[in-house]
Amino acid sequence: MKLKSLWQWSRRAPGSTSRNATEERESTDQNATVKRGQDGTKQHRALHLDGLKGLIALQAWVYAFFLILCPGVITDTAVDGAQPAAFLLGGPQWQDKIRTVMSPLLFDGSLQVSFFLVISARFISEGESRFFRNPDIAVLSRSIYLRPHRFVPLVAVAVASTRILLALQAFNSANRWSERLPSLYSVAPASFSSFQEYLYFLTSFFFSTHDHLDYRPDSFYLPPRNTSWALARTFQQSFTVYALLVILPFVRAKDRLGGLAAFALVAAWVGSWAWYSVSGVIISDLCHRGVLQSMSRSSWKVGQVAVRKCTFATCLFLVGAMLKYAGAVWPSVRKAELVAHAAQSTARLNHNFDTSQKAYPRFDNWFVVMAILCLVEMSPRMRKVLSSRLLRTFCKLSLALHLVSGLVIQTLGSELVEVSIARTNRIGTILSTKDFSVALAIAFILGMANLLIRAAIGAALP
Repeated sequence: MKLKSLWQWSRRAPGSTSRNATEERESTDQNATVKRGQDGTKQHRALHLDGLKGLIALQAWVYAFFLILCPGVITDTAVDGAQPAAFLLGGPQWQDKIRTVMSPLLFDGSLQVSFFLVISARFISEGESRFFRNPDIAVLSRSIYLRPHRFVPLVAVAVASTRILLALQAFNSANRWSERLPSLYSVAPASFSSFQEYLYFLTSFFFSTHDHLDYRPDSFYLPPRNTSWALARTFQQSFTVYALLVILPFVRAKDRLGGLAAFALVAAWVGSWAWYSVSGVIISDLCHRGVLQSMSRSSWKVGQVAVRKCTFATCLFLVGAMLKYAGAVWPSVRKAELVAHAAQSTARLNHNFDTSQKAYPRFDNWFVVMAILCLVEMSPRMRKVLSSRLLRTFCKLSLALHLVSGLVIQTLGSELVEVSIARTNRIGTILSTKDFSVALAIAFILGMANLLIRAAIGAALP
């Protein structure tokens, strides 16, 4: 009770009136569903966040699909960092156009990882633990306790399934397709030699802090290659958010935003993934106090012209989009941004940084993610669209999609591609035949049909 009273005192900014507090509570409760939890407290769930996470999960599935079967649509860089990659040589021109026009904002992989990190922080601070609304330490403790139970069993089952599929030789077609492209993104995952190695993988998966992809065991044991690190990083960064939630109730509202912004700035400077997690907490704090909702209804006076305050989010999105498209057209620009960060090992700027071997947070992704989250909170219409039951069902399947999509695409998807091009005799002409496009279309349609059926079943169930 004392903690809740202290929280109510700390959230009052100087000069705030009861009318402002009432408007703040009304704007915060907008688009939130209230339901009774097991502990007897009221749970507030922002449905549009569920829908947005479901939409990003679908984009991540499309990314995994193309990375395994047609990596030229996703990237021009091989696993070893070679540019242009071998799978681009002699390939069709349409994959270059898709990679330049559609991939940067729809399914380039890094943007989806950035979304998951920021939205995960928002879920923890605003949705899952509900600590901003009801600062009960028991609720926060329960959320921390259940966090490993939601990740560890699913990862353990996914890795065990990989071992079973390897024993059944289900990845033979994936290996043949990898040789034909050629691409290491399509190669079958590695196998465990003992149960002790299996336990070592589970331990290092969740607790290894290496960002170098070759040092992480999940780069080899979970398909597609060099992608599963994002799940482990999301799990680790959630405890950064939990630590912040213990401190924030004792910080006044006027100092809270400045402290979080300083934390995010330092994390961005040293290239820490806490940069994205703290940004998610900042968005939750602004939404809790109704700042973003009030900005959508107010304007700045610039001479005789009134400029809507929500314009800043649009400008933020345009800056991020321009940076991403510049990196897609000119690969040198993609690496030039990293020079603005300090290397954690040398305390110098990131010169000669190999982006293919180490995951790194980027400004262009941060601009796009923060702009979209701000625009969603400012637009009731966008929140209504994202609150659809179909998208929220994909949110429930997001973790399963991330773990299973690579296995399904490498086994069934590569088999469909191989069957479709079985009548092609010359390996060198595979990538330029219509059969390749037909095979991709068939595999994509079947995979999406499976996902839609599962989502429809989940939406129909109470």
